[in-house]
Parts: sequence; C-alpha cells; structure tokens
Amino acid sequence: MSYHSEFGSDYAQEQLRRSRHPLRRIIKHFYINNILQDVEGHSIDFGCGAGQLLARLPAGSLGLEVNSFVVEALRQQGLNLQQYNPDQDRFLNLAAVENHFTFHELKVVYESA
Repeated sequence: MSYHSEFGSDYAQEQLRRSRHPLRRIIKHFYINNILQDVEGHSIDFGCGAGQLLARLPAGSLGLEVNSFVVEALRQQGLNLQQYNPDQDRFLNLAAVENHFTFHELKVVYESA
C-alpha cells in the first residue's frame, strides 16, 4: 500500500482537526515544553504529524512527514517540511542533512488516535 493511499486527505484532515482540540492543546503544551528543554539549535522533527512541535522548534528546523496532504497544509502555514518516503529512502539519505543538524538525542513518541 502506498503512503499516499494509506495516509490520504481524510487522514490528514482528521490529524489536523484533532491538533486543534482544546484538551489536546493543553496536554501537547506540557509535552512540547518538556521536549524543548533538550533542544539545542535547529532540529529535525521526524514524522512531524500536525506540526505542533515543529512550529515551536528554533528557526531552521525541518519537519519530515510521509503524508503529502499534511506537508502541503503545514507549508501553507509557513513551516519548513519535506515529504519523506522511507520505502524509497530506507532512512539512508538522512546523512545528507548531517552537516546542517546536530544529532544530539532521539526521542520516540507514540501518540494514540
């Protein structure tokens, strides 16, 4: 199944809608503030979803996302995103951004629907 069909427009709209829910925004605020304590300079938000963290990262940060609809919506909001296809890239081209970012820490976040 392609990423385009698996993560289509309906999925993107739901993801963006959920990000605006008042309770989710309050919880996300504390989560994001916790992450930002460890951020030193511009960063990569890998799988940036609805972009709440990316929007608060320092200038020059980059979001990578598989959903083309989310990528377009967040670019329209002025965020710096690239569409990412791990099947095509196999995570190998991340080395291409190595000179632009300091790889300090990788935090894994699992967010339920």
